[in-house]
Amino acid sequence: MECLLKILHRKARIKSPKDLILKRSNPMKKTLIMGGICLAFILLIAGNALSLGKPDNTGLAIKPSVSQTFAIPFVEDPGQVSRFTARIPGGSATVNAQGEIVYHLKNGKASNFILKEMPASQFSILNPQGQGRLKAQATVFHGKGPKKTLAMFEGVSVGNICPGVALTVKAAGRNVEKLFIVAPGADPAMIRMKVEGGKLALAKSGELEVNTAKGPVCFTAPVAFQTDEKGNRETIPVTYALNDNSYGFQLGDYDRSRELVIDPLLASTYLGGSGTSYIETAYDVAVDSAGKIYVAGTTDSSDFPVTDGSSLQGDTDGFIAKFSSDLSTLEAAIFIGGDAYDQVTSLVLADGKIYAAGSTSSSDFPVTTGAYSETLSGNSDAFVCILDEDLSTLEFSTLIGGSGGEQDTEIAIGETGDVFMVLICDSGDFPMAGNPFDSTFNMCKNFFNDVIVARLSGDLSTLKASTYFGGSCSEYGYGYESNPRIALDDAGKVWIAGITESRDFPTTDGAFLRSKPYDAEYVFVSRLDADLSTLEASTLAGCAHRSFRVGLALGHGDVYVASRFYEYYTGLSTFPTTPGSYDPTDPEDADKALIVRFKGDDLSEVVAATFFGGVTTINSYPATYITDLAVDSLGDLVAVGITHCTDHPTTAGAYDRTADYSLAGGTYYLSPFFISRLDEDLTTLKASTYLGNQYYGNEPRVGLALDEDDNVYLCGMTAATNFPTTLNAFDRSFNNGQYYMDAFVSKLDASLSADAANLALTFTPPGGTVSASSNFTYSFTVTNNGPSAAVNAHFTHTLPTGTTFVSVSTQGQWSENGGTISCPLETIVPTGSVQIQVTVTAPATATSATISATVSSSTADPVSGNNAVSASVTITAEEDEDDDNDWLLPGCFISTVLEF
Repeated sequence: MECLLKILHRKARIKSPKDLILKRSNPMKKTLIMGGICLAFILLIAGNALSLGKPDNTGLAIKPSVSQTFAIPFVEDPGQVSRFTARIPGGSATVNAQGEIVYHLKNGKASNFILKEMPASQFSILNPQGQGRLKAQATVFHGKGPKKTLAMFEGVSVGNICPGVALTVKAAGRNVEKLFIVAPGADPAMIRMKVEGGKLALAKSGELEVNTAKGPVCFTAPVAFQTDEKGNRETIPVTYALNDNSYGFQLGDYDRSRELVIDPLLASTYLGGSGTSYIETAYDVAVDSAGKIYVAGTTDSSDFPVTDGSSLQGDTDGFIAKFSSDLSTLEAAIFIGGDAYDQVTSLVLADGKIYAAGSTSSSDFPVTTGAYSETLSGNSDAFVCILDEDLSTLEFSTLIGGSGGEQDTEIAIGETGDVFMVLICDSGDFPMAGNPFDSTFNMCKNFFNDVIVARLSGDLSTLKASTYFGGSCSEYGYGYESNPRIALDDAGKVWIAGITESRDFPTTDGAFLRSKPYDAEYVFVSRLDADLSTLEASTLAGCAHRSFRVGLALGHGDVYVASRFYEYYTGLSTFPTTPGSYDPTDPEDADKALIVRFKGDDLSEVVAATFFGGVTTINSYPATYITDLAVDSLGDLVAVGITHCTDHPTTAGAYDRTADYSLAGGTYYLSPFFISRLDEDLTTLKASTYLGNQYYGNEPRVGLALDEDDNVYLCGMTAATNFPTTLNAFDRSFNNGQYYMDAFVSKLDASLSADAANLALTFTPPGGTVSASSNFTYSFTVTNNGPSAAVNAHFTHTLPTGTTFVSVSTQGQWSENGGTISCPLETIVPTGSVQIQVTVTAPATATSATISATVSSSTADPVSGNNAVSASVTITAEEDEDDDNDWLLPGCFISTVLEF
């Protein structure tokens, strides 16, 4: 029986009370990607046969659709050989009564081919059972016989594949997830899965390749973790261990008293629907103490995956979504908006509440009774909402604005719960309160907009203070996209940053830069008191022509600000970087970013300043945009943004060191995101990586957050169909058509790394004196100091000149050819080591023999200085073995007489 499962509802799990119907159909011609969490990996159809676009006669085609990321149930049919079956794009996965997992794959128009894997341990106790029965059922119509109603399950518990190790299989989208759960005290080294249908090999990337007659198939590399009492995950090193045509796992040290699970580390997911515009984006991201990830933005997709049953109300709605810490589960998602245009541009977590802010032009935007303003005042208003952490209750909500328009709202929460906000305004009658620093709307030429800073009470019922802030020309960037920033320091002072065109922008005595030429856009950074009545410090900070957005962060009692630097309109020949800065120069037309650390008390002094970015591009526009900043727990500065450069600085061991300038179609380029970490003095680039890309031409904007472990979270929008996602991500498929946008959320570790393994090679010389023509033995030890497994480790040693090879002793394979010893060491787990012992015959004459060796692996090595050794061994002259017979002459003999 061949059937196609039709999923009727776009949800993470099927919860419809209606039966799902199975009807006879041909298999779908899509690539099947399988994998697992816990001892987990994805099966990928790879090689030359893979096609990401229109398939040819032999190729495999990936055709993203909105149903490919949902949980897919296993249907139980007790009367069939394949007892449990999940129908997935590209084929199916079945679990039979013997506990075998069988993948039926489709290679383009070619015939089906099969991969099968099964537990190989003689101690297996297998009894496949459905796990997590769903309310929905499958009804099967086949031929003229009666219909059958079949049970559906979230997954299949295969049983214990070896003592203490349980195997569960689940399906989601294109993924088949195998979960190996190792009980406390059990030995994961006993896990052994046999594969039929291809020959196994370990790829340089750590993936497991299955070479089939139809082409190579790959399982992604596994990653292990344990969970502590607080629910926090601790990563455990793990790699594949091959034996004949079966695989197991080799793990580093871990707490055997706790359950062990293996799952991907870095997390990344798409988020969106099938809307047809450039609108869908995630503007801001935040993470709570439990690791839950919140993201906010705007969408025009009616099928955006909300969880509360609501629907899109206007042309666009704002959204807020809550994810599990690994981005695998969308725990809650809601629309925020009314009958027109709405967007959520700022998100803050405080005291167990979710604070969201943005702009709306909806007359029916949801507000709460007693709000400061319940009525839309102009073309668009700013809004602030406070929700509970589950996004189920709108506790407080208010509008605020004048008769014009307000946009680009950002908020910060004070110690007392008051909400401080900054935004762009073109309303001459924006409500003033308290004792404003500037109560007059500033305008020039045909542009009517100014910065607003305001303070609302914690229940959003009272406007406590507000002020205009700017000069006599507009405080906006190119095309109304300044996106002013706000931050509060420990004393409750209000810091704001943005872009101004005003020559008379308010600055303070002693400030670093108080005036500028032309009406070009300049970055500003300013500090107001908590009542918004006094300007305590304010300075300009260099030209930022067409920068769109600036980054602002507080640290070390100082303030950091960053943006694209544009030299053409600057009054300075170049910005004065500080001695020892990471990059002191900005070549003409390079348009690098500029990062400045100002003295925090009065903004009179540049404590540190550096340029940052590349100079080479493929689209004649080598600009680097920094859009957000954060200071981590060690005091380092994290910067995120977008670059048009192919030589943006990255570091060894980074997640991705190659810029992705894939064509989205026509001549439109996708420019990559970057994440970089510099030390507090801006002298050293500690870590830097590319990540995916976005659509060229849209304003660059990336949201940034750090957790207590300094893991990096970012969000934005992308038109890339190949944006990097992780194994168990909520949504691994791009949801829109060519040229359109999808939101994304990503999480990287604090080192921004791909797997990195610090291999160290040490030499142990022979013991005692080495005599000419004698055999002597020496050894090498290769140690992996982590943090990741060293894949495809390889040791090479050239024998000392004049010596003769005798033997090698090591735990793995080795070969000797022409005086060179080669040892493929396979994979070395963190803290693991391998010893290679070599025996040679010394030269016949006294000499000094040089011994050298190197070690390498396909895993990035952050410390290359310890990968080679060179040492000398002194060979002494052959000893003269004197004895009592030296006096005998040739031809003499010895006669011995025994007397009794």
